[in-house]
Amino acid sequence: MTPDKPHRRTGLDQIEPILADVAQKTDRLIESNSQIFQLATETHAQVQKVAQQAESTARGLANLTVSVSQRFDQLTADINHQFVEVDHRFDQIRADMDNRFAQVNQRFDQQQSQFESLRGEVQLGLEGLDTKIDSKVDGLQEEIKFLKDTQIEILTILKDRLK
Repeated sequence: MTPDKPHRRTGLDQIEPILADVAQKTDRLIESNSQIFQLATETHAQVQKVAQQAESTARGLANLTVSVSQRFDQLTADINHQFVEVDHRFDQIRADMDNRFAQVNQRFDQQQSQFESLRGEVQLGLEGLDTKIDSKVDGLQEEIKFLKDTQIEILTILKDRLK
């Protein structure tokens, strides 16, 4: 059996470097797997942290969107309310102006009526004055005719006496 042992020893001598190489490669593989595991663990923690930040950001954006939407709705309601108030005030002003225009028109109509009445009175006065003037003119013409006739008679008498 002795001869077997050296043969075995040469087989072991040949396997030892292979086994050492396998052991070294296994050790490197274990070390790299350990590094990969550590990197995966750190990456997982970072992914969770990013996921939490993304969730927080998404929640913040959702809250901001809701807040902006509510504020927009409030502003829209406020603007619509302002428009209603402006329309109401405009209607009041228009009604007030219509009322004032009606008063001015009524006052104008009254003034025009008074003017027409005064015009009629003036016309009657002028007609009366015309009548008086005509009558005075007629009277003066008669007096002038009388004076003329009288002068003619006086002149005729004087003429007759002077002859």
